[in-house]
Amino acid sequence: MFIKNKAPALVLTELLIVIIIIVILSFSIFMAYVRFLEKTELAFDRSNIAILNSATKIYRSINYDYKSMNAKDLFVNIDTDEKRIEALVRSKCLTNMVTPMHEGAKYKWSVPDQLWVLKISKDFPPLTPLGDNFSEIVPNIIEKMTERFNESGSYGLTWGDRRWTDIGLDPDDWKDKPINHLYFTPGGATLRITIENGYSLRFQDVYG
Repeated sequence: MFIKNKAPALVLTELLIVIIIIVILSFSIFMAYVRFLEKTELAFDRSNIAILNSATKIYRSINYDYKSMNAKDLFVNIDTDEKRIEALVRSKCLTNMVTPMHEGAKYKWSVPDQLWVLKISKDFPPLTPLGDNFSEIVPNIIEKMTERFNESGSYGLTWGDRRWTDIGLDPDDWKDKPINHLYFTPGGATLRITIENGYSLRFQDVYG
């Protein structure tokens, strides 16, 4: 019995296929690692924003007086975010300075909202279709729930994918939980909103 050797061209083709498969798998693993690293960095930065808001709440309580109560900004005469964070550290409201980990991220003090927010550079895609941070996302979520209520008399469900599909959003855009500091509990025509410590909401009375 004779065993016929494979043609060199066939062996080379099989080798090329194996190499291509290895390259594709390596690229997929690398991209998965990059996405994991990015998610980790964003989670770290969002955690720091919560810490900054909690520290600022303490700072507000120990610096509370009539003058600060009527001022437009809690950090009177402090004009940069770095100096504001330094003020929290000096007041022992914050253990140490915190800096963003994600590339293009910044911890910004919002004077109108009197809250720390996470800003992502415009060179990067937005964190969600409704914004990059808590103060941008939450009002848009509430607005969509309000639209749903005006149309159907219900705020929709807040569990599983229905939390998003009921108000016209794609669940895939929210699978990494970019907004996990606010909890909506609808009950027919009633909507309960629970806020995690370190965050706050301001409401405008539409009836004046």
